[in-house]
Amino acid sequence: MTKRFTLGLLLAVCTVLALAVALTGSPRTEMGGSSGFTLLWGALWTIPFAFVVGLRPLPLRDTLLWGTSYSFWGWLIGPATIAGTLAGRGPLWSIHDFSELFPDLIAYLLFGMVLGAVYPILYRAYIERQALRLPAQLRFAVIRGALAGALVGLIFINRLPQIGLLPLPGMTAAATPPIIFWLLSVAVGIVLSLIVVDSGERAGVGLIRGMVYGLLWWLLVVLTLQPLISGQKVAWTLKSAQPLTDNLLGLMLYSGILAMFYHLITRLQAALFADDVGLSERNEGIGARNLRALGGGVVGSLFGGAAFTFVMAQVGLLPIIAPILGGSGVWFGLLVNFIISVIIGGMYGLLFAQAIDSYSAAIGWGAAYGLFWWIFGPITLLPLLLEGVWKVV
Repeated sequence: MTKRFTLGLLLAVCTVLALAVALTGSPRTEMGGSSGFTLLWGALWTIPFAFVVGLRPLPLRDTLLWGTSYSFWGWLIGPATIAGTLAGRGPLWSIHDFSELFPDLIAYLLFGMVLGAVYPILYRAYIERQALRLPAQLRFAVIRGALAGALVGLIFINRLPQIGLLPLPGMTAAATPPIIFWLLSVAVGIVLSLIVVDSGERAGVGLIRGMVYGLLWWLLVVLTLQPLISGQKVAWTLKSAQPLTDNLLGLMLYSGILAMFYHLITRLQAALFADDVGLSERNEGIGARNLRALGGGVVGSLFGGAAFTFVMAQVGLLPIIAPILGGSGVWFGLLVNFIISVIIGGMYGLLFAQAIDSYSAAIGWGAAYGLFWWIFGPITLLPLLLEGVWKVV
């Protein structure tokens, strides 16, 4: 108990300093409380983090995401609820209130990123009493990250200028050679490798984790560092962040695919250079297991496809997707919709089979996976396949 409380205090000192720096440059309205209240609440909210996480040597890839999500709840409970109640206005939960509190939200999310980054360092130094050292597999991880960044950079080479990879002042998409964006993609892959290093997760978990990294990159780089480097104010208001929404969706798609490529390269390395790839202790072969996962995903896709078909029929989208396979009409569009559903469902089974151990986990991963396909499908792929027909909708 004492160690957890002391660790919480140490975390509070480090993270409140980060929150103070964030509030200094934040265009906040103090609608969510004064700076003093925000700092005090940030310190108080940080201390329980050591109790929530528990005294465990968690990797940076976990603490970074947990710290960010924990800070979101801190913003929702503190500035959005307690501050409004203390001011006599009640919880600030309306759309207008949230837009006014958007700068506080950005500040808290960055504060959560610092919380997640500092936790493994303080845990090792204070709880384990060990000197800080780089992970043993870091060199190979950097190579895998650079390779993943290079491959995904080639796939996205025509879209890289539009997804927020412009961290240097004076760089414009029109005047910058494509090779520069490709090199930036390699650099982003290396940054991802420093966070993930060596993870034994399924590819689907890596995909969702990568999407969250894209969100964090958007907050830290696109909304914060790029404006500061260019001598401008941070884009922390809802009005200034809205034009950058396309960067957010592009970064989430790019980072998700980047993380999945990194995972696949990691598994390929293990298969090629390890004496034991971990199959000897399984009760069934990898082929049988994957076929079972594929079948479960396909069966689930039939139910999900039926529900989605009802929505598409109501809004008249079935005839519009029919040309994807060269047909026309409602019934051909229905066929196309179920083919797409089966493909997506089968991939869901393969990517998330080992990550699902309950109905809640299945729903959670399914919702996140659906978000990925919303970005990759209607927003990205369909306009390309339909050559402008989608824009008519």
